[in-house]
Amino acid sequence: MSNFYLRTESIKQEDILNLSVLNDNDNDIISALISAEPCLLEGSRGTGKSFLMRIAELKIETDKKNSVAIFVSFNISSLVNTTDSLQFYHWMLAKTLKALLNTLRKKGLVVSKHSACLLSNDESESENDLEKDLKNIVKAFESSYKGNSTINLETLPDIEDVKDAIEYICKDNDLERVYIFFDEAAHVFRPEQQRQFFSLYKDLRSPYITCNAAIYPGVTYFGDSFEPIHDCIFKKLDRSIKDHDYVEYFKNIVFNQSDAVLKDAINNNFTLFITLALSCGGNPRILLKTVQDLNRFNSQSVNQLIMPIKG
Repeated sequence: MSNFYLRTESIKQEDILNLSVLNDNDNDIISALISAEPCLLEGSRGTGKSFLMRIAELKIETDKKNSVAIFVSFNISSLVNTTDSLQFYHWMLAKTLKALLNTLRKKGLVVSKHSACLLSNDESESENDLEKDLKNIVKAFESSYKGNSTINLETLPDIEDVKDAIEYICKDNDLERVYIFFDEAAHVFRPEQQRQFFSLYKDLRSPYITCNAAIYPGVTYFGDSFEPIHDCIFKKLDRSIKDHDYVEYFKNIVFNQSDAVLKDAINNNFTLFITLALSCGGNPRILLKTVQDLNRFNSQSVNQLIMPIKG
């Protein structure tokens, strides 16, 4: 069988669009992600939340030349363990600012001395010194599981200074907006950590900043100060087997990563493919993993994979 990309992190940015298959709901979600309003995208693991955010990031780069998109992942949050009661807020803020500076540098955009001062409580006027300070803070938090729980946060800026700095960065570079995409966000956090995440998410809102985040259903704690109805656009990534294009949609997903031999096998046994597509419950990763693990695309291989003989 063909080897498939099962996670978005494994796909090169330049290959994302070639592998994409979009239906009306996907396009509606992408439109929300590139709008000026903050968006939360809810979906189960493997449904393609990160993939759609990557497509939105690409659309911003190609269609919104006067905007910048930043991708921030919190996938190693379990390593953070300090005595700071707002440790997650401070870690996430430092990590987000570090990602912002990396993106600005790659694009050749300017961070003025005034903006650098706002982003550093020690009034650093050098972008390199500022980036070094943020890198040290992030590294200290992510090494705190080793027992070093005291972290110097003196250089970490106030959130209002952050928003002012981003406004100046936008004006200095003729940018309209900075989009921040939070991947692997609240679903890997404990309730108190999630509360701090949504506080930061809400605190960052400004005419120059739009935050988007992917979350899981049923395990997200928003806290008392954040209400999805009022504070963001709330979208669900849910593919129903009742959709008129459901089978064709999943066929295209598999075919985009299949060789000619597998395509012929699926076309010659399409009833079996329909069964697998319906069985995956609208989850592309489950379908791709199932097809990839088959020795051959036939009923015998499916039975051996799904219902192994106990001996």
